[in-house]
Amino acid sequence: RAVAGVLVLLARESIGCVVKAGAAGTFANAAAAGAKRALQAGAAEEALARMQRLWENAAALLGAARIASATDAAVAAGVGKLVIVCMDTIREASAARDARMGARQHCCVAAMRALAAGAPSAAVLAHSLPRLDAITGAAAAGCANRRAVAACLARVLAAAVDEGDSMQEATRRLVVEPLQYWGPPCEDVELTSQRQRSVCAALAALIAIAGIDGKSAADAARSAGALAHAYSLARASADVRDQDRALEGAQALAADLISALASSREGLAVLSSSASASKPEGPLAAEDERIEQVRGAAKAAIGGNASGKPTGRIDELHTDAQGALATLLQSPSDSVRAAAVVAMVKLGASQSRGAHWDGDEAIADICLGLLDMHADALEDAGGAEEVDDFLGEWDDGAPRSERNANEALREARVVAERAVEALCYLGASPVVKRQIADESSALECISGLVRHAKLRGATLFGAASLLASLAASRDEQRQAETIAGETEHEDLSPKDAEMLRKAAGVGRAEPTAADLEADAPDALRKRKVVLAESGGSGALVAILLAATGSEKASKGAALAVANSRLTETAAEGIFHLSSEPQVRSGLASAGALPALLRASRLGGRRAKLLAAHAMARVLITTNPALVQDATLMDCAGPLVRLLKEDYALQQFEALLALTNIASRGYDFKCHIADVEKASAFGALEELQWGKHAQVARAATECMANLVPAPKVVAEFVKIPMRLRAWLDLALPPGPEDERGYDAAAACAAAGGLAMIAGEDGIAEAMFSTDEFGRDVVALLKLDSALAHRGAAICAAVLEVAPQHSRESLEAAGAPDALAAVVQRAVSDPSWRGAAGAAAGALEGL
Repeated sequence: RAVAGVLVLLARESIGCVVKAGAAGTFANAAAAGAKRALQAGAAEEALARMQRLWENAAALLGAARIASATDAAVAAGVGKLVIVCMDTIREASAARDARMGARQHCCVAAMRALAAGAPSAAVLAHSLPRLDAITGAAAAGCANRRAVAACLARVLAAAVDEGDSMQEATRRLVVEPLQYWGPPCEDVELTSQRQRSVCAALAALIAIAGIDGKSAADAARSAGALAHAYSLARASADVRDQDRALEGAQALAADLISALASSREGLAVLSSSASASKPEGPLAAEDERIEQVRGAAKAAIGGNASGKPTGRIDELHTDAQGALATLLQSPSDSVRAAAVVAMVKLGASQSRGAHWDGDEAIADICLGLLDMHADALEDAGGAEEVDDFLGEWDDGAPRSERNANEALREARVVAERAVEALCYLGASPVVKRQIADESSALECISGLVRHAKLRGATLFGAASLLASLAASRDEQRQAETIAGETEHEDLSPKDAEMLRKAAGVGRAEPTAADLEADAPDALRKRKVVLAESGGSGALVAILLAATGSEKASKGAALAVANSRLTETAAEGIFHLSSEPQVRSGLASAGALPALLRASRLGGRRAKLLAAHAMARVLITTNPALVQDATLMDCAGPLVRLLKEDYALQQFEALLALTNIASRGYDFKCHIADVEKASAFGALEELQWGKHAQVARAATECMANLVPAPKVVAEFVKIPMRLRAWLDLALPPGPEDERGYDAAAACAAAGGLAMIAGEDGIAEAMFSTDEFGRDVVALLKLDSALAHRGAAICAAVLEVAPQHSRESLEAAGAPDALAAVVQRAVSDPSWRGAAGAAAGALEGL
């Protein structure tokens, strides 16, 4: 054990050396011998524990070789030895009828785990493809459950996504041939018989294939009559009490198959085909007849166009599908009903042509109820990684009343995942969003599942999409697409991409009156506040940390490491949520700023833009004293980059955030001026003289707050005409000046001049320009705010450079103007501040 442990550690660093030393063959032989001893010893715990350890070593070696096997021939050969042993062990355990069932199941599970650990890789696929029927054979023998079959095959076949021949070969071996062999479904066959186990294994394989290649799965479903078997399983009943778990597993399988086929255009065409397309032909049917029948079904598909090509939409389900779903929704099993709900939602998204179903609210109620029922069980459990797809399924075995705690937890997780997936589709409807927000307990459940790492993979992505959708109206979603670009789906898994595409598609229909009411400003504001108070802020931050691979992410959530689309979706959710000022402090407290900083460094372009913009929104109203200094410093770079984007909203909110950061103190002003290769001054100056009045004002205010940063002072000294331009901005335009007058921008410009006037070299630069003194005196004759700033300018320049400024100010009539300011304060208290500054300037004169 000690030597094997050392070899496993070495394999993580240098798999090539370990394999070339003969570790693959040694581990393979040891694992095979351990399985044989376990089968001979029955269910002895010591033998099973030893076998388990040996197979864990083999799995670790396969996992370490997954990437290297693509380039190293020696490693690929070693992987081949291990894969062959995995398949042989599965076959031997399935055929060992004299051994105890528990030992057979443990051997199959151990080998399948090892196989999945090394996948997806081309080497594993190449050596396992001729032997894949061993996996479905284990299920037919009762040695593996349907979820283990689907999970293992999904991992192995993922490497065949771009290899059409390999996928067709796998589909033929795993689905078409077994279903054709057994022929049409038989209603009077027991669910635990070998026939039904074999059929269920083939359907589980079809589900795994549908998640990778929808076209291959649809072709197999047509040619083999898979849907006829699924509909038969949906209608099945258990006359014997001990078969209730077998019935539950079979019905969940039927719902999962409908749901999997509904995720592709080709699968939708199969679901809407005539009944004849769903009937298997048996092993002796003529090939020509089969091909012609499939062609006829494709042309007759309601979802196809004139040429029979599937369009991704269906007008009407076949009655068998409708009846199957209706039956499944009446099941006493929560997992079966949840699976049926997901299938209904996917089909509804296809039938509704972009508008939500009238029954969406009822389906959402079912999902929310299922979440509420299982929230406590999930809250008390550990992370997502503690629930194993390969063990403890309820397809067959002991009745429901004898399930242990682990099985209850596994069911709760499956139900929660399916409910979240269904709500992800439904959540594009504003009416359903309002309904979910009204059920704060359900929101707390979803947020808790995310924060405590109970969701993973596609379901975690679905939860992120749901939370992001809840935080936005349709108009805000379009706005995000405008300023940050639309989401591309190339690097998504097929299941994630389809979930996002369908969910987005539901929300593209013309909004109804109910939709408009649910997305009204007051309703939207309430929804955002409820989402934040129900844990949505913390959930989105947790997803963002997990998606960017942060060590702060919880152990289970780290399953989503380095997922660019998950990063983008979570960043968009925080972006939308932070538009409501009331929730910004909660976002900051939940750790949104460090998470957004990670996304702004590690995400794609769209994620970076959304993260930086969300960061700006959080910092607009958050007290900078409550944020760590290092975090504030780090935020400056992304915000300065945001100034250079094209949209005024991005620029405006970044300016407000930078102004708030600059108010923290001198070090922060200097850092903003220096960051991004000291590009902040140029970006601010460009915006200051731009066409957008609010952006120009905010840029002026931000620049004024950066004084007295040395970089800013140096730029004004280098080009004194900048000071002249600022003074012009503070004064009302002349009769021939076409620019408008912004009083707030004028105050900001005058204030900036007042703050910078006392810096080295500034006074000389000011009075080197034409008639600067005259225009400063003109400020004293305007309102109290501008007069105050004008007097402050006079006082500052007289203190640091009296020889340059006194003569110019006296010639412009500064003494009389300053005295008038002091006198005015006698009758008007609002001028007292200006009078104090004027008195100081008079003393300087």
